[in-house]
Formats: sequence, structure tokens, C-alpha cells
Amino acid sequence: MAGGGTLLDQALIAWGTEIDNGSSHDHFDMPFVLAGGAAGKLNRGTVVDYPRSINFGGTQYTNPAGLRYHADLLLTIAKLLNVPLTAIGPAAYDTTALNELIV
Repeated sequence: MAGGGTLLDQALIAWGTEIDNGSSHDHFDMPFVLAGGAAGKLNRGTVVDYPRSINFGGTQYTNPAGLRYHADLLLTIAKLLNVPLTAIGPAAYDTTALNELIV
């Protein structure tokens, strides 16, 4: 294999869901998993948990200092794959790549 290592070391596999609870279609804790090594660019073994802003039962819960959107994860994947994107979707939901996932 070019670059050494296994196929998984060179690959990036992304798994995720747009909802965290299938029966109620909640959007509170959406899990995403990145597997592989992305040719040595993925910081493997890292778990990240971002605070979010949610409206539950008419009450708004917000932590804007740490608020991240999954568009940031998509930008991160693009960066890992050397795709020159600067934004995905509406500007209000784009901040930056998740640098803690990048070596």
C-alpha cells in the first residue's frame, strides 16, 4: 500500500445520524464516529463532546461559547481528505474545522 500501513490507516470512514433518538427524533445528542487514519491526519482515539443550544419544552438552553454544528464536522472531513472547502450550508452554521480531530 502506498504510504505504508493498512487500508484502514489510509481510509476515513464516517458514521452518523441526524437524530439521537429514533422514536422522538430528538436533536440533542447526535452521535458521529470517524474511523480509520485518513492517511495519518486523523487524531485517533479522541472523543469530543460539544455543548449545544436546544429548545426543550419551550425553554432555551444555550452555551454559545462551545456551540458547534455538524457542518463543522463536515468541514473537518473535507480538510482531512484535502478537499478545499471553506463552508458547508448556511453561513450561520459554519464556524471552522474541529482542529482537535486533526493531527
